[in-house]
Amino acid sequence: MSGKIVKVSGPLVVATGLKDANMADVVRVGEQRLIGEILTMNGDSASIQVYEETSGLGPGAVVETTGAPMSVDLGPGIIENIYDGIQRPLEGIMRKAGSNNLPRGVEVPALDREKKWDFVATAKKGDKVVGGDVIGTVQETSVVLHKIMIPPTMRGTIESIQSGSFTVKDTVAVLVDGKGVGDVGNIVMRDRQHLAEDGIMIVVLTLEKHSGNLLAGPDIVSRGFVYVRESEDLMDEARIVVEDAIDVCLDKHITDWGKIKNIIKDSLGDFLWKRTKRNPMILPIIMEA
Repeated sequence: MSGKIVKVSGPLVVATGLKDANMADVVRVGEQRLIGEILTMNGDSASIQVYEETSGLGPGAVVETTGAPMSVDLGPGIIENIYDGIQRPLEGIMRKAGSNNLPRGVEVPALDREKKWDFVATAKKGDKVVGGDVIGTVQETSVVLHKIMIPPTMRGTIESIQSGSFTVKDTVAVLVDGKGVGDVGNIVMRDRQHLAEDGIMIVVLTLEKHSGNLLAGPDIVSRGFVYVRESEDLMDEARIVVEDAIDVCLDKHITDWGKIKNIIKDSLGDFLWKRTKRNPMILPIIMEA
């Protein structure tokens, strides 16, 4: 879907003709395809925050929506890269541009799609798995071990899995859920409807490997739920709720990641429902160090 700019004021752009777009959608603005995000919608008019210099933009320029919210790529390569605030890899952009003067609108994947990583399978054929289960690891650095997990909307039995050298695009395991390989049908549709109605909150935190103590975070990212800059008090309280949930896990000597995630989901979900009467999808991401 595309619309056209009617107003430019610094990094804020107003465009019309986007009646089917959603708040928090990522958009591409103008001929240079500058990256932006829809802040508010009013009928078919969208107020857009552009994350690049807007000089040269004017009324009539095309705005295209991607139909998806801002997101980050998680996986091998994220630690060794240098990013800006919206996960654009600065070194990759510099190589593509062939200059230290980074141009606007350059599109480079956040994670290298060609580099191969050594994947070590920890699950085996026949294992029954659900979203969040660890099926293997990738050692990115001497201290950073990535745990490769089943996507949150998938469950089933592992049909095949193997250790080896793979890119982040390659398939390392195949699941069968009883309906066909990768067929998640109504589960995906329910999750999409849930995201569209209530948004998502991603909780990122780092725990000490042996003690389970909180080392970093919790950092909370909201997409399609609340506009963070206008809800700072709510986000601060949400962080405290997550910290309290971690303390409960420590007091009860709970070290299983699955149980910790469920306690975080339940505690944060109850808090958000009481405060907002909304029920966003909550996705805890736990790293260890």
